[in-house]
Amino acid sequence: MSSRSIMKFGFVMAMKIVLLAAALFIVARLPGKSVVNYYGYSVELNTGLLVGGVIISFLFFHQFLNFWKWLRRLPTTLKTEWETRRTAKSTRLVLEAFNIMAAGDPQQALKLLDKARQLNSSDVFNAIFTAQAAYNQTDDAETERRFSDLLRRRETRFLGYRGLVLLKMRQSKQEEAHQYLQLALKEQPDSPWVLGQLFNWNVKHLAFSGATTILEQLQIGGHLNKADTQRKKAVLHWVKAEHSLKESDFEGFYESVHETLKLAPDLNMATLALVNYYDESNRHSKAWKYLKKGYKANPHPDFLTALKQILKQTPALEIYQRGEELTQEQKNIQ
Repeated sequence: MSSRSIMKFGFVMAMKIVLLAAALFIVARLPGKSVVNYYGYSVELNTGLLVGGVIISFLFFHQFLNFWKWLRRLPTTLKTEWETRRTAKSTRLVLEAFNIMAAGDPQQALKLLDKARQLNSSDVFNAIFTAQAAYNQTDDAETERRFSDLLRRRETRFLGYRGLVLLKMRQSKQEEAHQYLQLALKEQPDSPWVLGQLFNWNVKHLAFSGATTILEQLQIGGHLNKADTQRKKAVLHWVKAEHSLKESDFEGFYESVHETLKLAPDLNMATLALVNYYDESNRHSKAWKYLKKGYKANPHPDFLTALKQILKQTPALEIYQRGEELTQEQKNIQ
């Protein structure tokens, strides 16, 4: 029990004694005599003393009951105060560990978190920071164990899956990362982070229908503005175009790369691929047309390199004149 509680109890007791003494002093001065008969014995008492004795007996019994209740609550009170102090100390250690982790010393942070956990094993923030410190220390085995521990609590399960996804990505275990992403999606179906990661995974693994569905979810959920949505759609079409080109599906490439440039005219790699496609097809006028459009949207030295390639059979003077034409148009725009 704290010293403040003991002082309060002592003060209350002292006040009761003072008030009782004052009441007895007044009662003891009451006039008259009283006779008490008990099994044939008669005792004559001063009326004030008799009334005072009854009052003292009642108050003593009442105070005894209060003292007994206080005594019975004492172990619980002491335990509660002890646990409160341990929890407060644990919280201080967790905050100190968080600051140390932010300063870039995860090993020292883990030591403090271990001490804090000994004081309060149920602290959810301790568990989260411990897992993050292990991840920052690049201890994969400890990281997996700590993030797996977070899966046991409903309130930290999503964070556990998120940490395991990041760990498996760092380990280049893409299939396991994808499995954890699916589990994380069940926990929070509208999570923009999970949906974004699944979109990237589907694009990387050429699962275009799945990527399109996720992109629609992100847009409907309000997680992407119009510009970001167009950019991601452009990336999706560009990956389709690259895949079609590798598969010698020129029709598919042509369709996808045009969709890409409709959404993102400044995507140079798509423009250069189209220019190269027309050049290899001996459609140099088309190649020159898209080269100018691409340079206009996003001027870059790579377009001058592409110009030399499509005009490799022409005299150097003509290449120079075309280059001047290309850059002059851009200067006029500016």
